Amino acid sequence: MTSRCCVSEKAKGATALESPQNLSLNIAEVRKALASLRKGWEEVQQDPRSKPLYLSSTLPLPSAQGTRLDDFALRFVLAHHQKRHSGAPSATS
Repeated sequence: MTSRCCVSEKAKGATALESPQNLSLNIAEVRKALASLRKGWEEVQQDPRSKPLYLSSTLPLPSAQGTRLDDFALRFVLAHHQKRHSGAPSATS
């Protein structure tokens, strides 16, 4: 059984800002996406003539189904934040 990352989210009543597809990536795919983002960022930093890194670009993964970088980044950060704070005891108890 492969573990699935918390990046997936069912779009209920999707607005223009939400992704129309249900993005579900396993841990290996999330790591590949992050590695490609790091590589692109390093290329931009080292060579100003390299292809710019736009947030509207899509992830270079077949399983990402044309997901934009900004959508992936937002979902990744929100899932990471939710995971970190889901097991934490409340401050009032």
